[in-house]
Amino acid sequence: MSNLITANVLRHLAWQVAAAAITAAVAAIGHVDYSSLGLYAPLAQSAAALLGSIVNEWLSAAPKA
Repeated sequence: MSNLITANVLRHLAWQVAAAAITAAVAAIGHVDYSSLGLYAPLAQSAAALLGSIVNEWLSAAPKA
């Protein structure tokens, strides 16, 4: 079971948590409800997932020193 939690998985999880925290912070600073962000709230999560996957692929394919 522990071999399922790789650096890529942890990095992807960190991207997701960071995107959620930033979206929540923007909502709090703007004094708006999360749902009032409309399409932008889930779009931020999707962008973070996509960017995280791209970075993970790039790091996996990067030459090892």
